[in-house]
Amino acid sequence: MSQKCAMDQCRRTSRALCKCCNQDLCLQHIWKHKDLIISQFNTLKKQIHEVDCRLKFVDIPKSAANFREQMKQWRTDSYTIIDRFYEQKCQELNQYIKEKVDDQREYIDRLQKQIDEFIEKEYGNQYDIDLIKSNIININGKIDKIEQTSFPMTILPLPIDDNLIQIRK
Repeated sequence: MSQKCAMDQCRRTSRALCKCCNQDLCLQHIWKHKDLIISQFNTLKKQIHEVDCRLKFVDIPKSAANFREQMKQWRTDSYTIIDRFYEQKCQELNQYIKEKVDDQREYIDRLQKQIDEFIEKEYGNQYDIDLIKSNIININGKIDKIEQTSFPMTILPLPIDDNLIQIRK
């Protein structure tokens, strides 16, 4: 006996089984279902683009503001030798934040490629959509941490040693 279409109030005979949701659907509804999946991926593509744009404008110096204030006070107390040391550690901090930003950018690029592949091959499913949504939320959380973090550090008194201030990773 043939199956009825799984859509509410549809009396047509099912012609296909949707592998992503395991529903029997008639021809009309299988196309609508496919269009809905593609539409969701397109929305995710737009969201990931927005996250990427946001990441491009992360203000690295602003994220490091608390660290810089503590370092300025220490520099004032310790004169010329500390001035050179201060610049070195600020560069390390900027590099650390840059690496974190670059890591997120690489992750965003992978997600964008994955979405493009789902759209191109039309084989994504609701689980893939939910996973990408979760990843977008995760990326936004990591960007929030980059923008708002007060970086943990250890400051010791003189003598100057390269290990006196350590930016924890």
